[in-house]
Amino acid sequence: MHDITNMRELVAYYLRLIYEAERELSQTLPKIKDEINSPALKEFISAEVDEKKKQQMRLEMLFVLLKEEPSATCSDDIVKYLISTNSVLREKYGSNEASDHMTITLYQALINYIVNIHKEAIKCSDALGYDVVSRMLKRSLEEERKLSQKLEYLEKAYAPKEQDPSLYR
Repeated sequence: MHDITNMRELVAYYLRLIYEAERELSQTLPKIKDEINSPALKEFISAEVDEKKKQQMRLEMLFVLLKEEPSATCSDDIVKYLISTNSVLREKYGSNEASDHMTITLYQALINYIVNIHKEAIKCSDALGYDVVSRMLKRSLEEERKLSQKLEYLEKAYAPKEQDPSLYR
């Protein structure tokens, strides 16, 4: 990545971070869905795959507006780390109710990360007077916040009934 020298480049950088996170999730969620035990959670993940693809399309429209490319040169190590953590935990503890809960918790962390990037991108867009970009980002942010609320509910609903000491080693 080259050095960011102005606010416009910063907006584009934030959009690329969001885009990369959405792309990673839309590719990874189907694999995660196959490892989930709960049918209701599988259904939820399926719907989220479709939503992540819609988010990608919205971001692609923003790139067109800004005359930028959604290049994959923007590596998002946080997203990759959280996704790989889910795989490692499932390998170590198997596929059960506790691992479903861990998946929800990690997904919640990813969505919170995406929400925070949205907020920063909106601040920069507002400062530049990019009203259309800000409006579209705010709509996208609202979708991410709704997802965050659903995940909070699911996190509580799928919390293990009794604590498994092996989870805390």
